[in-house]
Formats: sequence, structure tokens, C-alpha cells
Amino acid sequence: ADDSHHRPPATIHMSTYFMDTTEVTYAAYQACVAAGECRRARPAYNDFSRAQQPMVGVKWYDAFAYCEAMGKHLPTEAEWEKAARGPEGELYPWGNEPPSCERAVIMNRKGRSCGTPKAGSHPEKGRTLNVGSRPPGRYGLLDMIGNAEEWTSDWYTRSWEACGDDCQGTDPRGPCGD
Repeated sequence: ADDSHHRPPATIHMSTYFMDTTEVTYAAYQACVAAGECRRARPAYNDFSRAQQPMVGVKWYDAFAYCEAMGKHLPTEAEWEKAARGPEGELYPWGNEPPSCERAVIMNRKGRSCGTPKAGSHPEKGRTLNVGSRPPGRYGLLDMIGNAEEWTSDWYTRSWEACGDDCQGTDPRGPCGD
């Protein structure tokens, strides 16, 4: 795999911060919509709107607004990576052992979501599972790998080295970080 966008490695320092234990659930996001604090958004796929499934299909700006409405913020890439990989930079939240369906909701030989079919057409495509359906990783966080993709507050850059001070040092904010 091309990992050139993960280079060069850098040593950074992180201040103490908090992360939610789970991905934002469909029910939590819809409660924010009902309260008038979030823009209406729904998953684009059937069988992805169970109350405890992760909310998927929102745009970055909607995720950003949800976090603000909750008095929080999207994590920076550095915050997310530290939470997922720990202080030693292990490959996964559980260590360096390869992903498996016992550790994360991933695609395996049985298909997406470890072979859990979705209702309706194309059940083989699978669906997300309820948040926390796999054991916690480091720091007690759930679903840091698999199930649904997460947004970070940073913008993408091909070169963290070219990003300069915004991507280095203590609590890097990433490219275009404020």
C-alpha cells in the first residue's frame, strides 16, 4: 500500500484531552436535529438508521456543527491517532495484532460488517453494527477501527513536512488549523 502520505514520521506532544467513548449514534444525531441545533441528515442506505448504530452519511460541516452543539469539537488527526494508536504508535487500538471480526467490525471473507447482512436489497453489502459491539481498545474507546469512518477537524495534506509548524510540535492542528 502507498503510505507516502504518512511520511515523514514526526514526534509530537499532546496535551490532555477527552474523546467520546463511542461514535455518535443515529439517535443522538436525530435528537440534535429535533432540538433544532443540527441540520437534517439521514444515512443514504437502508438499514443504517437503528438508534444505536453510528450516524453515517453526514457531511463534514454537519459533523462539525453537531460537535459544536454538544459543546465539543471534532478531534484533530493527531488527537484521533493518539487515541487509536496510543503513546507507542501501535498499529491498532488493541496493539499490533491484525484486525479480526472479534476486534472490529470489518470486511472479511463473509463480506462487509463481518458478514452481517443488511435488510432490503443487496443484503451482502452489510451494515454498521451498534456502537460498542466489539471490545474497547486502549483508553476504553470503542470502534476506533471499523464500523464507520470518522471525521477529523484537519484538512488533508500530501506532505506533513511541507505543512510546517501547523503539523508539528505540541497539539498540532494540522493544515489550515486554527
